Amino acid sequence: MALADDIALYAWGYWSHEHHPMRLDHLCLNTIQRKTPCTACTAACPEGIQVHAKNVQWTGCTDCNLCVTACPTSAINQSSTSFEDVKRRILELDDAVSFGCPRSTEKADVPCSCLSAVPWELCAAAALSGGLALLAHPCSSCPHENLVLGVKALVAKLREFLGRDEFSELVSMSKHTATADGANKRLAFQSLADTARSGASMLVEGDQKPTMSCYRALLLEVLEAHIQADDAVPVTWPVLSLEDTCRGCNVCALMCPHDAIDVRVPEAPNNKLHLTDEELEAAHIDTEAQVLIHQASKCTQCGLCYLSCIEQALYGWDRVRTSNVPMLKAMPIDVAVCEKCQRPFKPKEGETKCPACTRFA
Repeated sequence: MALADDIALYAWGYWSHEHHPMRLDHLCLNTIQRKTPCTACTAACPEGIQVHAKNVQWTGCTDCNLCVTACPTSAINQSSTSFEDVKRRILELDDAVSFGCPRSTEKADVPCSCLSAVPWELCAAAALSGGLALLAHPCSSCPHENLVLGVKALVAKLREFLGRDEFSELVSMSKHTATADGANKRLAFQSLADTARSGASMLVEGDQKPTMSCYRALLLEVLEAHIQADDAVPVTWPVLSLEDTCRGCNVCALMCPHDAIDVRVPEAPNNKLHLTDEELEAAHIDTEAQVLIHQASKCTQCGLCYLSCIEQALYGWDRVRTSNVPMLKAMPIDVAVCEKCQRPFKPKEGETKCPACTRFA
């Protein structure tokens, strides 16, 4: 279940009604790699808090959430207070949920420091659950150019993810013109309570770490609910593109903070697989094929896989519109398995050993 990651935050003790964002260190780029330090969260903080620091001092934090949307890997989550309030409003309101900046002339259901501080997944979940209204004072008059760019990026992302027609139907820039179907909203969330109870009982006893943000988990839960109700909603996911130079080394899968990549070479042992054969069969993927599988519904496009690819086999993004959850794309690879070390490699004619084993034979 998508909500399992959300519940894991409770099990981990993060959700203790704090009034500042929480950083999941294992998802942070600075934990995974130290070659290129990331300070996007700190740069976005209007209070000058060193959010990227090893031990964050949250004194002075206003819970504005600008660092949340600035993080490329979604390693920073909203505070439990903030997120629970938004989720409650999404669940309880019979009409479209409105998010609004402080300068808006209309009263918003969910006030925020700026629309650019609202995760796009949260907006998408609200739109698909019953409608969304984005209330803002004309951004052209806003003195904060970086925030204006963030609002434009939010709208562009929602338009791409939902599709132009669905965006026009589900998203409004005025609370008075937004429409919503309360029945669809209740339908989308009717299984959340049971899922939360079963997921919590499992994760409190385990040692699982969340691999996605609470708002991405909420979005996937909404999409899954639509599928269960035979009302599947097609959305657009960015998916990786792959060159034929891939040699199956598995580095990209090892580096991905969200466990969104599987490199499957059935002839070779593999220590970093996240998908079961049953999940592949459900997605109509051949379990015996050599493939690199991208779970686009977990990916945040942080680019770490690009930076870590030794062969530069990963390039660009395709766009796939589908109602499948999880959204999996399987890309064929063509490799051999070293007869000595059993690792995949890209062979030249007649080679049976990888370059490392040949060199030290």
